[in-house]
Amino acid sequence: MKKGFDENPFSKEEIENILRDVKILGNEHVIISSLLAKVVKENLSIEERRRASVKLAEYMAFVIADTFPRERFEVVTPMKERAVYERIPKDQLPILIDILGASVYPIRGFETVFEGAPHAIISAKRTGKSLEELKVEIEYERIPKISGRPIIFIDPAIATGFTILTIYRLLKENKRRFGDLGRIIVCGFVAAPFGIKTLKEEIPKVEIYVGSVSLLLNEHCYIHGMGWGVGGGGIGDAGDRLTGVQPVKSL
Repeated sequence: MKKGFDENPFSKEEIENILRDVKILGNEHVIISSLLAKVVKENLSIEERRRASVKLAEYMAFVIADTFPRERFEVVTPMKERAVYERIPKDQLPILIDILGASVYPIRGFETVFEGAPHAIISAKRTGKSLEELKVEIEYERIPKISGRPIIFIDPAIATGFTILTIYRLLKENKRRFGDLGRIIVCGFVAAPFGIKTLKEEIPKVEIYVGSVSLLLNEHCYIHGMGWGVGGGGIGDAGDRLTGVQPVKSL
């Protein structure tokens, strides 16, 4: 494979197979589609982009929350009557994987929905200037005991999937420290088939939820190209666009 690809490397049949069981939420929910448009729009203030990313993540988290087990509980209303409601059991709340930079704003939306869910905080650095050279190094991690609990990876742009895969390998290869892994859920605003394929090939039964799918990666491994359904294009370096960082070039 060349440095990125500005022509689709997959046939239509291959893309359909890659996207099988992937939930493309922008194709199903109009509010998610409209919020995603704000996140990817070029000429938008950083304040508006941040607000849209938090709200978009919140709506996507609502969809994911409906797949979790429930328990019933009672409350007493102002009329002194008992009412029965449902919630996610505390021991079934997911561990939210907070990838510093990229997920710093989207994770706030997940916190609203999965109130009280523990965090795993990870700093991952991407090196290399092309797909062939790309490597991901974990520079810092603070991860709670997993012990079979669900895990949600939150990454606005699933381009190659290498960052999520590197963190997954860390968890998988250190069971004595972290415990057994439970459900693995990946949530991204925009994804490329290449990144989705990478994750599905190595993570058994991974559940993937994305806002939209764009077909291509450029030479810097940024998502672009026409969409599969709604959407299309990409958001460049998602972390830098959401945090407003203008990185200082190395000497």
